[in-house]
Amino acid sequence: MHRLSTLLLVFLVAGIFAAKDKDDQPLTITGKVQFPGGSRLPIEKDAQLTVKLQDVSLMDAPSKLIAQTTAKLVRFPASFTIKYSSKQIEPFNSYSLSAVVENKKKELLYINDVSVRVQPIGADRTKTKDIPVKQIKSTVYYEKYEFDFVIVFFVQNLKSLNFNLQYYQRSNGLN
Repeated sequence: MHRLSTLLLVFLVAGIFAAKDKDDQPLTITGKVQFPGGSRLPIEKDAQLTVKLQDVSLMDAPSKLIAQTTAKLVRFPASFTIKYSSKQIEPFNSYSLSAVVENKKKELLYINDVSVRVQPIGADRTKTKDIPVKQIKSTVYYEKYEFDFVIVFFVQNLKSLNFNLQYYQRSNGLN
């Protein structure tokens, strides 16, 4: 009887692991990294965006990296897709996304400072995730856009100057 229950337990455990291997599927999480306020200014020339999917279940311990993606960043918002295997996900653990932007010198430019929780398995996984980032180092890059920026700035100030001139003339009876 004892051998029968032990044998049954072995088959049960083997069946669980076999079922887990059959369910191994490639999965993805998509989203956007956004700078609050919707800034569309260009970023430093060789900036790299890194988005990570991490297991954050253990308190007071480093998170476990599940998957990451890296891409060149030109401006916000920046779309991302992280690919991972369902085999890497434990059903009752907690997972989050993190994003960092670094320049070619590996200096930190932007980072997310809030937890972006995700469910990497299930229907919630298919929703687009937004990751807000906070600026750490100010390094706006204007190489291609400098002339346009100066023209826009000049035109905006010219309109303001014209309005102020008209107001001055009306208020002083010079019109």
